[in-house]
Amino acid sequence: MQSAPFWLIGGVLSTAEPSEGPSPLRRSRPAPMVDSGSPINNGQRSSKPAQPPREPDMPPPLSVSKLVLAFVAASALVAAQPGPDEDHRRSLIADAEAARDAGLHDRAVSLATQAGQIRWTPSLRMLVAEEHLALQHGVDALDHATHCLVGAEADPGVRNRARIISACRAIIDLLQPQMDRLRLVLPDSPPPGLRLRVNGRELPRSAWSAAFPVMSGTALIEADGEGVTAFSTTTTVFGGAERELRLRFTEPPPPPPAPPPPPVVSPPTDRPSSPR
Repeated sequence: MQSAPFWLIGGVLSTAEPSEGPSPLRRSRPAPMVDSGSPINNGQRSSKPAQPPREPDMPPPLSVSKLVLAFVAASALVAAQPGPDEDHRRSLIADAEAARDAGLHDRAVSLATQAGQIRWTPSLRMLVAEEHLALQHGVDALDHATHCLVGAEADPGVRNRARIISACRAIIDLLQPQMDRLRLVLPDSPPPGLRLRVNGRELPRSAWSAAFPVMSGTALIEADGEGVTAFSTTTTVFGGAERELRLRFTEPPPPPPAPPPPPVVSPPTDRPSSPR
């Protein structure tokens, strides 16, 4: 006798052929998940217990070092994206190079320094050093050339690195033998409004009592400010020795007294005429 076919309806074996429409049992009782390793053969359940469904394979967790490297790479990518400041910086550098080519060295220094306030690079330091040298600003040229050389030697990824190192080292080799040091000795309590200039460049307050580099030869020192009698003096520095210059300040003379007010003149009064 041929056995009737079996259907699995809502997890129940039945000989009744399922209808075309959805079964009410199927709507109210969802069929349990059956692992592919537990087939139903000829209406009989396999004695092998059903296995729980396998979870999908998960990738191994990232190590801390890989997370740090990924974070650093992402940060570098974000930093490399040009922003408004970088666009402005490139524009300033282009204008500075145009001013340099036109022989406008003061303007080139000003524009390139503004670009450096956004971000300095060895090539930008080289540009500023060369322009200061053209203006005979030896101290500033040496300072920027030194920063240029240190930065280029520390970063192998600098573009045109060999040319930048060569140019900045040449400026240093040219200027270092011409440098001397000057120290200004001030009173214990200098005037609060004092301003000092050396060879036309304002000397920051932090350098007032420290030795600072100057070009060999004659140095011009100027002082002025509120509560100070303005004056200027010169000193000669040479031979690589440190030179000291003692400064004394005098208070400005008091202002002259105000002139006395003009005398008050009373207007003439009309007198009645006497009869004749």
